[in-house]
Amino acid sequence: MVETEDDLRRKIARLEDRNARLTAMVEDLHRKWGKAEDQAARLAKLLVAAAEKADLEAAPYSRDAPYAIPDRHSDTRIAADEGKSDI
Repeated sequence: MVETEDDLRRKIARLEDRNARLTAMVEDLHRKWGKAEDQAARLAKLLVAAAEKADLEAAPYSRDAPYAIPDRHSDTRIAADEGKSDI
């Protein structure tokens, strides 16, 4: 089957339409990717700030270790052993 000039023009028009749709999809994906990167950067900053705040809040409780978690249970047991429990 021999394609006519009109057939070829229709094919070209369909291909151009398809190309335009694909280009729009790629641009949309790039835009969404940029938004996702921005959100990830903001989340990373929040996580760093939360970790720093947790370190600062835990600092008064640390005894020997720089990142120690307060052990309130052993303090209570020690006080109970000494007869000074406030529980």
